[in-house]
Amino acid sequence: GMELVLANSAEGNPFKTMPYQKVCDMMRDTSLAVLFGHFTKFEIMKPLKIAPDDQGRVRNQVDVLVKAPYQTMLQHGMQFNDIIMGTSEDMLCTATFRWKMRQGSDGKWLNLGCVVVDPINA
Repeated sequence: GMELVLANSAEGNPFKTMPYQKVCDMMRDTSLAVLFGHFTKFEIMKPLKIAPDDQGRVRNQVDVLVKAPYQTMLQHGMQFNDIIMGTSEDMLCTATFRWKMRQGSDGKWLNLGCVVVDPINA
């Protein structure tokens, strides 16, 4: 889980050099807390190329749609504007987490960070 994300974080990601427990504690106080397994299901969207960084390295963004019951979303820091309400077919609410990644010289993708963005329908 989080150990793998931190181990594959790029230089410049402020969480890369922080102690694991401090990162987890900080995340638990934000809308990222739902990523600690407080969701029912998720869907990874197709990566989208974004502008290269200032050194010309390839970057992508990957949106991940995370679904959970409404109450669970609120209990774990999500705001009403961060979610799309469920439907009669699927009562789960959806939030969108956008991961930015950079490709290293070895071809490996490195985590630049994750933020909650305006929710998207898929």
